[in-house]
Amino acid sequence: MGILPVVQEPAPNSATGIRAVLRAPGAPSLVVSSLIGAIAAGAIGLLLVLHVRELGGSYAFAGIVAGSYTAGLALSAPLVGRAVDRLGQTIVLGVGMVVTAACMLTMALLPASAPDVLLPLLAVGGGLVHPPIGACTRALLPKVIDDEDTLHSAYALESSALEASYIAGPLLIGGLIAPYSTRWGLAACAAVLVLGTGWFITLRPSREWKPDPGTATLPVGGLGALGSPGVRVLLLVLTAFAVSFGAIEVAVTAFATELDRTGATGPLLAAWGLGSLVGGLAMANAKKAPDDPARRLIIVLAVLAAGNLALVLASSSWLLAGLLPLAGLAIAPAFAVVHAMAGVAAKDGTTVEAFAWLGTGVSAGAASGAALAGVAADSGGVGWSFGVAFGGIAVALLLFVSAWPRVQRLAPAAVSAT
Repeated sequence: MGILPVVQEPAPNSATGIRAVLRAPGAPSLVVSSLIGAIAAGAIGLLLVLHVRELGGSYAFAGIVAGSYTAGLALSAPLVGRAVDRLGQTIVLGVGMVVTAACMLTMALLPASAPDVLLPLLAVGGGLVHPPIGACTRALLPKVIDDEDTLHSAYALESSALEASYIAGPLLIGGLIAPYSTRWGLAACAAVLVLGTGWFITLRPSREWKPDPGTATLPVGGLGALGSPGVRVLLLVLTAFAVSFGAIEVAVTAFATELDRTGATGPLLAAWGLGSLVGGLAMANAKKAPDDPARRLIIVLAVLAAGNLALVLASSSWLLAGLLPLAGLAIAPAFAVVHAMAGVAAKDGTTVEAFAWLGTGVSAGAASGAALAGVAADSGGVGWSFGVAFGGIAVALLLFVSAWPRVQRLAPAAVSAT
């Protein structure tokens, strides 16, 4: 027994953080293919708005079309995730990839004279079956990485990659291709989705992933992943947290408009996303997973609350440009901690569905934040819309602090394993 500490001590040159993830067999391909597949999700909303406008539609109708896609995605994600848990990844992701890409291509080919109802129908159809590649990636990471510290880095790297995809999508497809032709932009979006998802489902970890043997006995109409108290609490926390996403997008747009600098909206939001990317990479490069994930989540939520509160004080575009990266710094780290905790809290056979529920929470929270921030901006000014972002994170922090101790009492073994 006395020699165990010497035997288990890592070699001086052993890889940690991001290097350890990149050296884990199968992990880099999962993260990169997932990143490529997610680029389409990051660009589709902007593309649909631009496409409707190119066809001569109003901004109101463009919002309906883009919102239809998001609504379809949010409503069906848990059901699609449950299908993955029951049927496996290959068939569900493959079918979703083909149908979603077909909807995108059909929207690209519709003439301007086509009935207006077709665009929102195709949009909601594409959203309903959009392949949950991110949820599948998070479910697979513990299968290819058995070291707790490396797994923590992998979740942080995956969160950073997702942030990068949401920056790259609007920049590459919306910024470079769509101005030339939104039809080609939608076609490119479909191609990227097929490239990323198609690569993902050919990878051995995804092909060999099998549903948990106990999944078949779960009642179809049961709570599924929401049967876990931990997953329910994390869903509520992430939904409140995501209110800040929609609120900041609206607040930054209103801020730039008030200063008659609408062209600055994109770069300002990119700065915000860049802050999240940097924070996620920093966490991914950490040598050790947090000893107490719950305490770490409280810290990152508190940092986010402070950063968003500072945005209320911004009086110029330059000051806002400096504050936004700081406000976004802890976003990807917060996602990484939540995903790690959810992966442990989820009941056997419901892991993909649990991650899909978290994605639905993010969509619902962001949509609510955008609506609330719009009302706040109209009634009280831009500062109040930034206040909505702060309020969402403050609620998330209060929810977690008040509810998580009860979860620990109900299922101490599950939460302590994080």
